[in-house]
Amino acid sequence: VRSGDRAAACRDLYNALEAPVLPKYPLLQLFQDFFRDQGALGVLMSGSGSSSFAITSDGALWTWGYNIDGQ
Repeated sequence: VRSGDRAAACRDLYNALEAPVLPKYPLLQLFQDFFRDQGALGVLMSGSGSSSFAITSDGALWTWGYNIDGQ
């Protein structure tokens, strides 16, 4: 991150909760796939899945929130 190499930093993004959450809530996976299709360098679910974010080559940050409990 300090070097400014966003692509290298994004290769190390990891959230262990994605493995059980994304199959259960496929809409989250669709949004992550959309971010990647738009050229995001890195995409990750934050926390327990209340939102996902994407990091782009120009430093923009895309976010999307979803309340999986419908509240």
